[in-house]
Amino acid sequence: MTIQINNKDCKGTITINDKFIGHGTINSYSWLLKFTSKSLILEIAEDPNITAQDLPLVGFGCGGWIFEQELITTLQDALNKTQTIHDDKVHAQEVHTESDLIDEVLNILNTGISLFKTNKLEYIPAVNSACSQ
Repeated sequence: MTIQINNKDCKGTITINDKFIGHGTINSYSWLLKFTSKSLILEIAEDPNITAQDLPLVGFGCGGWIFEQELITTLQDALNKTQTIHDDKVHAQEVHTESDLIDEVLNILNTGISLFKTNKLEYIPAVNSACSQ
């Protein structure tokens, strides 16, 4: 499944299959959205010469910003189940669907972008090492 992002400030693509990966730009800054075991991480590079495909580099090869948020909808649940299962009229088991997952991914991305645009993400400088000189 692929999500196209094309709005005023943010452009890119997020692909969801057995993992999440997203690349794009926020104004002139490149971003990467990646999945860990429980969270989505948005990484934004400060250097406009770094492309989204060059990431992840923030904190190592370049300075930038990182936003991380836990993912509630599991990928496995979303890809395997598509409806609510009712055990009886009083107790219903909530099942997350693909659309829930897409909504959650977009909400996390939008939250990170909003925090970035309002300068509320902590800047992470590149690590300078004497070994690399």
